[in-house]
Amino acid sequence: MNILKNKIMSFGFMLFLLITVSQNEMIYAFDENKICEQKDYPFSINLFWINKEISLDEEYIFPLKKKTEIIATLIDWAIKNPQFTVIQLWYDKTLVSQQAIDNTLELVNSCSEDNNLTTPIILKDVGSLLLVQEHEEILNTMLPVYFRIDLLRLIAIYHEIVTEGVLYAMYADLDMPAITHESLYDAETMFLLEKYGTVLTGIYKFGYSEGRIAYENNFQILSSHSKIFLDVMKTILIDSNIKKISGIIDQMREASKSYDGLSNLDLNRMSVLEQEVFTSYREAFKQNFLLLEKNSCFLNYLYYLYYPNTVWAECCVPTKKIQMPRSHFGSSGQVIYDCISVKEEPCYSQILIFLQKYIEQVLVKVV
Repeated sequence: MNILKNKIMSFGFMLFLLITVSQNEMIYAFDENKICEQKDYPFSINLFWINKEISLDEEYIFPLKKKTEIIATLIDWAIKNPQFTVIQLWYDKTLVSQQAIDNTLELVNSCSEDNNLTTPIILKDVGSLLLVQEHEEILNTMLPVYFRIDLLRLIAIYHEIVTEGVLYAMYADLDMPAITHESLYDAETMFLLEKYGTVLTGIYKFGYSEGRIAYENNFQILSSHSKIFLDVMKTILIDSNIKKISGIIDQMREASKSYDGLSNLDLNRMSVLEQEVFTSYREAFKQNFLLLEKNSCFLNYLYYLYYPNTVWAECCVPTKKIQMPRSHFGSSGQVIYDCISVKEEPCYSQILIFLQKYIEQVLVKVV
């Protein structure tokens, strides 16, 4: 029995070495001719101005005091991304006047001509998105504005990839400094997009001894290459959060027979949604990691199931260094966050312990 056990342990160790052998990093380079053949604008940059409430008196879709800042941001993104890219400024048509839309369009076109921009800048109504049309409650102003914006940004870039056929769709806060095309899609970022399907802003979670990674959703790139993450994104980040809205509505309907739309919902009940989209990312990353490991490295997948709270598994958040806007820090100015490599490997000593326990459990069942 001991001889059989030792042989199985040896075989398991060899299998472990074979599965976890490191591979050389790929260097991803663009084939510009191939990209042009696939779509006129395979890269989309998506910026958002969503009003907190109805504002029909404004001259533009944004407040007049924001005019110079927003136009400068649009122009900067266009200058730094001169090829293969379309810039889209999303707004909510139900919260602004038609005159404001027309004025904004005229302003954008005029500035594009004055600056000889080759990158198109277009206005888009979030109400044109199919998921928004199917779930109009997403646009209700009783919902926390950050919840609406976070959810709409995800729906928009998902739509860009799945419906419009864009290869890479990204969104960014309007007050975030523009990034050049070369910096957006450098070799390391492309590696992460190829493997994980998405990239966010990454930061050190200060105070964590293991250096666990944290993320910020002020910026995100979505790739068309990973069907796994697209499915995870649709299920966990989009559909589940839409259901949360419907769930609250259903509860309020039961509580009040005089229900007359979302305007009667209790504000305290609605406030719980404020950070729901943001916090949903961790579960999405976990599920994305599990599915990827199950397909590529089954041993790591088993290890995660055996140690579900492992720091390593929770750290598989694909991120990049991004310069954050001043608004995220009050008066402290702009800060560049550092990210931890998601290619960090698990503790192999723990995996060996897990492998031994796993094989012993199998032997008990066999014998």
